[in-house]
Amino acid sequence: MNFLKNKRKLKITFFVSIFLLITSFGSVYINSINIYEDFCLSIYQNNVDVSDEYKITGISFLNRKHELKYYNNSWNNKNWFFKQLLVEKTTKNNYDNIELHFKFNKSDSFILSIPDNEYFMVNSNHKNTSFLEKTNEIYPLSLKSIYDLILIITALTLIYLALKNQKQDKTFHLRMLKATRQIVFLAIISFGIYYRFSNPLDIILSHDYLGHIRPISKFLESASFDHHEWAYPYPIFAITIISIFKNINAICPIQHIISVLSMILFFIYLEKHFNKNKDNFTFQIVYTIAVSFVFYLLAFDGNFIFFEKTLHHEALIIPVSLSVAYVILRYLNNKSILNFSLSTIVLFLSCLLEYRFTVGFISVAFILLILQIKNTKKPKIKKVIINISISLITYLAVFLPEYYLINKYDKLANSFAYTEFVFSNAKAIQKIIEKGKYVDEYFDTTYFAPAIETTINDSKPFNKKILGYDFDYLKYSMIVPKLHTYITNDFKENGYLDSAYNYIKNNPNHTNYYNNYFKQWAYLIIQEEPVEVLKKTSKQFMEATIFNNVGYLGYPQEFQITNPTYEKYIQIKYLSNNYKFKTNKTYNLKLPTQRYLHIVSIILKILVFLSFIYLLLRIIKRKINYFLFFISLIVICTIIAISILHNFAILRYLQTILPFALILILFSITEITQNLTSKTKSFPHNKNS
Repeated sequence: MNFLKNKRKLKITFFVSIFLLITSFGSVYINSINIYEDFCLSIYQNNVDVSDEYKITGISFLNRKHELKYYNNSWNNKNWFFKQLLVEKTTKNNYDNIELHFKFNKSDSFILSIPDNEYFMVNSNHKNTSFLEKTNEIYPLSLKSIYDLILIITALTLIYLALKNQKQDKTFHLRMLKATRQIVFLAIISFGIYYRFSNPLDIILSHDYLGHIRPISKFLESASFDHHEWAYPYPIFAITIISIFKNINAICPIQHIISVLSMILFFIYLEKHFNKNKDNFTFQIVYTIAVSFVFYLLAFDGNFIFFEKTLHHEALIIPVSLSVAYVILRYLNNKSILNFSLSTIVLFLSCLLEYRFTVGFISVAFILLILQIKNTKKPKIKKVIINISISLITYLAVFLPEYYLINKYDKLANSFAYTEFVFSNAKAIQKIIEKGKYVDEYFDTTYFAPAIETTINDSKPFNKKILGYDFDYLKYSMIVPKLHTYITNDFKENGYLDSAYNYIKNNPNHTNYYNNYFKQWAYLIIQEEPVEVLKKTSKQFMEATIFNNVGYLGYPQEFQITNPTYEKYIQIKYLSNNYKFKTNKTYNLKLPTQRYLHIVSIILKILVFLSFIYLLLRIIKRKINYFLFFISLIVICTIIAISILHNFAILRYLQTILPFALILILFSITEITQNLTSKTKSFPHNKNS
């Protein structure tokens, strides 16, 4: 009887799952063909309103017709999903063979030349000029929708296999499951490659590109390498590619290839790593779903695809993250000197490839050193010295070149952390100045205080919701140029700011003043307004971990990119003349639309938070999983570092943490499943059943 009841429950669960997934797919498809949930449509002809001479009927996904109400010179739609709009003439007029101008309130206007038509259709992809056709055709599923359907069918198959009677041949099911998982992964990677390489492969100069392009162009032109704003590994990476291919645009496809290869290699490693659970069918089901979800986001997230097309170290965020996870796993599985050395140098190099992770990576490297000393058999002083020496040598090998380059070429970099901290605590500075305390009374009262007040009160700048002001606007537009001018006293306020920058850079006295100014402000902020600093840091931390104002996922769309000319920068002109950099070129990036992105981002935050809780419970029980601990440490330290020094209004800061967040979720889910299934197997069977 119990067996029959369980079988009935399995069937009910299965059909409920089918219903939910089909409903989800239906909502996804309706969303994909929707024009707008609510919109206004107006029709004009040569600036003459002809709206009242037409009738607009919306055709829904199920071919239901709904006539739109006309008022205020336009048709208004609310709470209806349409795939097409039927436009019909209601009166005879003299507007045959004319151009009608249609305008949606949420899109650009468009023009259609209409002969003597009685009706025509407005299709859902109305951003294209060809979307108006005299047709009544029902449009087929899009390629993306078909792909979604394949994933859903696969998920249904997995659920069905999971719920089937365990008396059947497990070996066959495991073989089918493994094959299904590999096919799904292949499909994910294939579509990820398609979206990467179907877009233009020219390199894009986006955020903070000058920090890389200046040392690159200087080396190519004069064979000397210096430091400007950013660390040395990425410029060396770019210089190597340009030197081989004699084309700066070769960087983009190579960055795509490196990211895709890193995903493939990490998947292969995971297959081997979890091979010990190959006979645990429930574990394999959960692992398959979890690993598909993780690589789906890595391969399809529009932010990662966009990063890989830019001349910036964040283009390597996926391979860097997966490499760090790989070397940590490799070391924990085999604590040899070789694996310890490999993991240490990868962690240190990764600090310079993605500097916001520095605190997390160095913390992990330090704990790895302690583990290595602890796990060395018969810990003699000699072996302790060897392990410490390995860490020290790898640290110096990575960071000494950076230290040398900064001290020779870019001494302003010494104040970078202090500068970021100061400008992210403008409200604390405002309170300190009101108390009558300053670092430089004339500059602070004449420039700093008014600039802070203007920036905070300004309602125009975007991304003010966390700090309450635009960080970049205050720093780069309001203060830093004025401070350069104030220090040099040789350039007019609206004059040659770049020259002023170089003047400060090459004059030790002025450099010291610039650095000390922000160092003194940082110390003063901590001394005078620690509560304000704590409030700001806590707010940013909460936004990044619990609240949904800042998400792991952005909102990828069709980007319009214009590679700038910036002829005043000699570096751009040199690369354009010699290494095929294309200036003044406009093109579109069509990135995959991830539906319900906001909801998925909230789910990710919840899963990361639950992973932290699970790890904490394991630590309390003294059954710590060191890999989960290290990944959690990287994520938490990075979020705290950004909360203190930077600003989560720059969304990519949290988006770059996504690979580690996904790895944390994957390994937490798999360990929980493994523990639950092992406990279930240990329970004695009920003889009555």
